[in-house]
Amino acid sequence: MFADALIIMRKEFKNLFKSKRTMIMTFGLPLILFPVLFTGIGLVSSKSALEKENAVYYVQLENLQDQRFLDLLNEEINFISSDQGVSEYSIIIRKNNESVKVIYNSSSQKMGYAARKIEDALVKYNDLLADQKLIRAGLNRDELEIIDISLIDQAPEEVQTGEILAIFIPYILILFLLIGAMSLVLDVTAGEKERGTFSILLVNQISRSSIALGKTFYVIICSILNSFSSVLGMGLGFLITMRNYGGESIADLSVFTPLKILQLLLILISISSVVSATMIYLGSLARNLKEGGSYVMPVYMVGLFAVVITMNMEAATGVFYYAIPLVNGVFVMKSLLLGIFPPMNYLFCLLSNLIFTSVFVYLTSRLYNSERVLKTV
Repeated sequence: MFADALIIMRKEFKNLFKSKRTMIMTFGLPLILFPVLFTGIGLVSSKSALEKENAVYYVQLENLQDQRFLDLLNEEINFISSDQGVSEYSIIIRKNNESVKVIYNSSSQKMGYAARKIEDALVKYNDLLADQKLIRAGLNRDELEIIDISLIDQAPEEVQTGEILAIFIPYILILFLLIGAMSLVLDVTAGEKERGTFSILLVNQISRSSIALGKTFYVIICSILNSFSSVLGMGLGFLITMRNYGGESIADLSVFTPLKILQLLLILISISSVVSATMIYLGSLARNLKEGGSYVMPVYMVGLFAVVITMNMEAATGVFYYAIPLVNGVFVMKSLLLGIFPPMNYLFCLLSNLIFTSVFVYLTSRLYNSERVLKTV
């Protein structure tokens, strides 16, 4: 049966390779799209920041004509004293006794930028006044620092550098895995029914169980390749943005040792197996692409919801969580990226995903071995 499943898988890959456009859109486009996207974002952000920095703002000062504050404000923004009130081009700084209000129109991004800069100038001005009071009292700011506070992180360096990656990598990998699997599943199930090739496939000498297994293998491999292509493209986009527009790396990529990459790959394969097997079964129930989309979409939505709610959670300790598909993969990937290898949780995650995959492959095989699947054509 396994050999026959490989034949079906090769057949699906041949169909994929026949369409260069599909190949480019599935695997090549993410490598091009994300670098272009991030470069565009960098250009727009850089231009917008430069425009805000070089803009001249109209500021109405009420009861705050202290030259010391004006000097500090001039260090933050280019401004002209005005009496225009509040608008998309002007802002009010109103002093009333010991309180100062900055009144602006947030519908203008430039005014929002100016308000933040004015706040910075007011903080510096407040510190300046406080220092002068301390000097008159014969004190200085350093004498008021009674205790010296410092934070010492004793977590391993691998944990410290992998914290950001543990938030985003599982989310990105599974998100694009879901997207890739959904389009592929619809093509090899409901799509084949619409094209009329599904009935021909079923009358071949190959067992129908092998057909179900072969299609599942095909979707698993393609969805993983699509996910990796998207992540690689996004990584290139980040590197280009940081190199061209400044900025430091948000994480140390040295955490990706060969062993860790292998461990992450096994988890990703197990997650992809569950998603692919589930979608293959639901897609096979549909009579056409439109109906197939309505059947498969809930799996995508549930998967997306599971990933989003666990995005900022720490890896769970309860074994129960590692029996839930997708959720278990997120928690295991988080643990691996933080340098915490949980052997029992890791194995339980793989076993749970294998069981769920086997169940849906079995259900699909039963469906293919029944005339019921033909009645949906």
